[in-house]
Amino acid sequence: MTPIRGRPRQINSLPMASTSSIQQHFLEKIPLPVDFQRKTYFLRCRQCSANQIRKETSYRCKTCPKKPPLCPECFESYHL
Repeated sequence: MTPIRGRPRQINSLPMASTSSIQQHFLEKIPLPVDFQRKTYFLRCRQCSANQIRKETSYRCKTCPKKPPLCPECFESYHL
């Protein structure tokens, strides 16, 4: 028997019901305000701020009604 070589596959640890709800949400860059001089615009991450952690992000959820600013690390936990 030949041993299997290569990188092992990652198994998704989230249940299928919660991953399907996350698939409807997408990250997008926060658009620049009018007359803004820098290349990127940053806002405080909503999930980190709720946990009293100061972290700025240039991303937000594209499909949520209020378009909350979220860092990529908090995006999945916010939508669970």
